[in-house]
Amino acid sequence: PLLPSDGHDGWWDGCYRYGSPRETSCDMITAPLVSVLDLGRGVGVSMMLSPTDVPLDLWLNLAGPAGNFTFSRENHRIGAAQPVLLALDLFAHEADWRASLAWAVDAYAEYFEPVNPQVFELAGLGSYSWTLTTDMSLPVWKEMGYTVNWDLSGRFFPYMAMFLPPVGWNDTWTNDPEGTQPFSNVTFAEIGDWYTYVQSQGFADLSYFNNNEFGINVVVGPPNAASQQRKDAAHGVRPIDESALLDIIRRVLSTSVRRSDYSTPACASTWPNASACLASDVRDALLTNSYDTLGDRRVTAPLYSWQNAVVMDPGVPSYHNFLLEQLVRHIVYENGFKGIVIDRTEWMDFYNFDYSDGVSWVDGQAAQSLQVTYAQLAADLRTALHLTTRLLRPNEEFAGAKTATPKGDGIMLMNTLGNGRLDIFRHMDGSFSEGYAMNEVGLLGVRSPAILWTYGTNECCSSNAVANNFFQQQLYMGVCPMAPYPGNDHSIPFDPAAVVYYTAYGPLFAAIANHVWLLDPFVVSVVTSTGTVDAKANAFVCVFDSGSMYSSRPLSDAPSSDLEQAIMFPIVMASDPFGKVTLNLTGLDRAWQSRNLHPYLLYRGTRLVEAGEFTYVFDALWPGAGPVWTALPYQTNSPNAVVTVAVQE
Repeated sequence: PLLPSDGHDGWWDGCYRYGSPRETSCDMITAPLVSVLDLGRGVGVSMMLSPTDVPLDLWLNLAGPAGNFTFSRENHRIGAAQPVLLALDLFAHEADWRASLAWAVDAYAEYFEPVNPQVFELAGLGSYSWTLTTDMSLPVWKEMGYTVNWDLSGRFFPYMAMFLPPVGWNDTWTNDPEGTQPFSNVTFAEIGDWYTYVQSQGFADLSYFNNNEFGINVVVGPPNAASQQRKDAAHGVRPIDESALLDIIRRVLSTSVRRSDYSTPACASTWPNASACLASDVRDALLTNSYDTLGDRRVTAPLYSWQNAVVMDPGVPSYHNFLLEQLVRHIVYENGFKGIVIDRTEWMDFYNFDYSDGVSWVDGQAAQSLQVTYAQLAADLRTALHLTTRLLRPNEEFAGAKTATPKGDGIMLMNTLGNGRLDIFRHMDGSFSEGYAMNEVGLLGVRSPAILWTYGTNECCSSNAVANNFFQQQLYMGVCPMAPYPGNDHSIPFDPAAVVYYTAYGPLFAAIANHVWLLDPFVVSVVTSTGTVDAKANAFVCVFDSGSMYSSRPLSDAPSSDLEQAIMFPIVMASDPFGKVTLNLTGLDRAWQSRNLHPYLLYRGTRLVEAGEFTYVFDALWPGAGPVWTALPYQTNSPNAVVTVAVQE
C-alpha cells in the first residue's frame, strides 16, 4: 500500500469505512488522511480529519481517475443547543507519502505512540495459547523471534468477563467448561507462578480482556427493580479519578482484608452463575434495544456471541465499574502481571437506544454510541493500569492485605479485527489482531508493535514460495506473525515443517523487533530499469538494547556495542530471485545525519560479493541453507546514493 496511484493503477473507486469494512461492499481506512502528490513539481498536499473529534461513523468515497475524494460523517446529533465541533488539517509537504504520514505522526503523536514504551520489551512474534507446561528455556523460541503469549480466553476465567472471580487469595475456582483448554481448578498462585516463570526466561504473558461480551449460556430475565433504578438514573460516564479508583481497589481487596466498611465486589455471591450475576449487578448494561450500523438494522432483543455470551454497553456505570474492578483484580492479585489484550472490537458498530451519550443521533432518535463508550472505558483502563500500584502500595489502609508483588504500569494491546481506528487507538500500546488486514495493523503500528494472526501451516509455510511471500509481506509492513506454539487456539500449532521457515526468518524479525517507521521523505524507493527487477523496500529505525530480550542481535558487521539505533531497510518480494534490485536512497543522508543513526541493509550471508563507491551487491531476504541473517553497514555522503542488491534463493 506504500505507493502513490496515478488515478488508474492501484486506485480503487468506491467507499472506504473508517475502522472496518461494510461486509463486501466497502473497504476500510485506518486513519482519515488523504494525500495528493505532484511528482513533477515535487510538492504534495494532504487533508486529515482530526482524531480528536468524537469517534462516530466516517466514510471516504473515491472517484478516479480525476482523483476526487469525499469524507462523509454520520450519526452526529445536531441542534440549536447541540453544536458539533469538527476539525481538519490541510498541510503541504514534499511529494512523498512518508512526508504526509510524518506530519500526522508529529501532530497527533498521542494516537500513534504507545502510552507505555515498555511495550517494546515484548515486541516480536506472539501466540494465543492455554498451555502451562511449555519449556520456555528451549532455544527454538528465540530463534523464531517469539516474545509474547496472549492468554487463551477461558484459560483462567470461569466465563466471559468474569476474568478473575471475587474470591480470596487462597481460594480456587474452575475455568471455562466449554473452552478448548483443559477443564481444571485455578488459583491466583498458579497464574502468578506461570507468569513469573515466563518472564524469568525472557518472555511475557498478557491477560485476556473483553469490553463488550459477558457470560456463558446466559438466560436473560426481566430487569429487577434495582437494575431498572440504575438504568433510569444513568446519564453517561465520566473519567475515573483517584478517589473512584481507590473505592474499586477497596472492593477488590474486600475478600482479603475482611473490612466491614468496604463495599462488596460486583457479583460477590452470584458470580458462580453468569445469568445470576447479570441479573443481580449489571442487567442495566445489557444491549437490548440497539442499532447495527453495519447491517443498517434495529435490534430489539439481546445480542448473543461466543458460548452464548451477551453483548453489553461498557459505558453504563454498573458494567463500566465491573470491568475496571476486573482489571484492578489482575493488578492486585497476579504476580508477574504484565498487561492485557482487549478482544472483539466489532461491537463498537452498535448504538444503544436505552441511553444517550449526548452526541449521537441514529435512526431518528438519540442514542449512545458503543464507539464512544469503548473509548471512555479504554481511557479509564489506562488510568487504572497507571495508578493502581501507586495507590495501593503506600496506603496504610491496605497494610496486611495479601497482594501481588509491586509492578510498574501495565501494557494494553488491542485486537483490531472488527474496528481498527486511529482515534480509538489513543490509549493503546500496540495491537495483537486476528484477521488478514496486514496493511491496517502495519499502518496503525508505525510507532508501536503489531502482531497479526497466523491461522495455520498452510497459510505461511506450505512451500518455499508461500513462505517467502508470507514472511516478506510481514517484514515490509513491520508486522510480526504468530509463531507455531503448543496449545495455540484457532491459530498455527507447533509444527516442525513451519518451524524450519520461522527459524530462517526469525533473526530478521528479531532485528526489526524494536522498530518505528522512518518517515523522512525519499529515504528509500525501488528503481526499476533495464537489468534490474522489481521489489519492495521499507525503512525502519531500530533500537538495539543490550538489556532487551534479544541482547545478541544479528549484526555481525555492526559497529561496537555503543550502537543504540540504526536504520534498517528490509528489501523484499523481488520478482526474480536471481536478479538485482536497485534502491534510490536520495533522502538517506538527511535522515541518518539528523539523528546520528547508522544505516543497515538486511541480507542473508556474510560474504560481500562486490562493492563500488556507492554500490553493494549481496544476498538479500531469501531463506535457505547457509549463513545466518546479518546486516551490512552502509556509508556514504552522497545525497543521490544508489544501492544495488543481488537477490538469490
